[in-house]
Amino acid sequence: MELRTLFQSIAGAIRSREGSAASIPASRFPERILNLPSGTDTSDATAAPDDVLSGKTAYAGGKKITGAIPVRQAAVITPGAVEQTAAAAGTYAAGDVRVAGDGNLVPAHIKSGVSIFGVTGELPGISSDSPAVSGNGRAYYSGLTAQVRPVEAVLDRENGHLLVKFNIYATYSSTRAEGSGTFQIDIDV
Repeated sequence: MELRTLFQSIAGAIRSREGSAASIPASRFPERILNLPSGTDTSDATAAPDDVLSGKTAYAGGKKITGAIPVRQAAVITPGAVEQTAAAAGTYAAGDVRVAGDGNLVPAHIKSGVSIFGVTGELPGISSDSPAVSGNGRAYYSGLTAQVRPVEAVLDRENGHLLVKFNIYATYSSTRAEGSGTFQIDIDV
């Protein structure tokens, strides 16, 4: 390649990078080359700190920017009585955000008609404060006869008790005895 063609090619390359059209004397090549922008042109980039993770840097609009997006580390969320936010809007999850499960969350363990986290209960409840009681029991042993008859059942919702009152009749040979009693069952109401 001839020297004149080489200089014209160098001048053309400089003009192309500068965006100019003016003639460049060869004596100014070193100065013009040193002033050429280097790297990637970021003047048209639109990223802002809210587009970049916290602690990271980037170049946009010809400037270095530092990220502002909060990073949430891996976590396990345990369901509770109040709503919780697993990953807030505008955050980045750096690991798995899991929701804990519980094998006891099944219909048979939830009161009928109640739904917990989408699981509808099937456990029958006591529907009144005075549940019906009926039946009797009889036992025989070497001439002793005993009979138990429930009389009344009362549901104490405030204290979580079911109280069952009963009468007892017992006979031995020709002797008869009577009595009554109450037993308590602790329940969740």
